[in-house]
Amino acid sequence: MKTFNIRLKIYAIVFIIANVCFVNATLAQITPTPGKIKIGELGRPFLHEEIKEGEFTIRIIPVAENTLGFDILKNGQLLMHCLNSPFITARPNMGLKTKADVLKVSRWMIAESRKKGHFPPPMLPPHMAKELQITVEP
Repeated sequence: MKTFNIRLKIYAIVFIIANVCFVNATLAQITPTPGKIKIGELGRPFLHEEIKEGEFTIRIIPVAENTLGFDILKNGQLLMHCLNSPFITARPNMGLKTKADVLKVSRWMIAESRKKGHFPPPMLPPHMAKELQITVEP
C-alpha cells in the first residue's frame, strides 16, 4: 500500500511539472513581442510600437475598427492604459485615428503629469481636442 501511495505522488508531481511546462511554453508563444508583427485575435496583424519620451515610454496599441490606443510606462511600470479615445465626445469603444493623435494626447498627458505630479483623468473635455488639433467623431 505504501508503494502505491509513493508511486501515486510521483505521478502527480510529474503531471504537475509537465502541465506547468506546457502552460509556460504556450504563453511564451502567444505573448506579443514589442515591435514584432503578430496575428491578433481578429485575424489581422497588429504592431505594438514603443516610443521613448525621456523616462517615459509610449506604447501604441491597435484597438477596434483600425483605431489606436496607448499605454504610458515609466521605467517599465504601467502608469496609464487607454484603449478608448480619451475625449468625452468620441464614439464609445473607439480609439484615436492616427499615430500622430496618439502621440499628441500621450505627450500632453506626460507634460501634465510633470507639471502636476500626477496624470490627468482619462476623460478629456472637447476643447482639448481642438487645443491638440485632433478631429473627434461624435
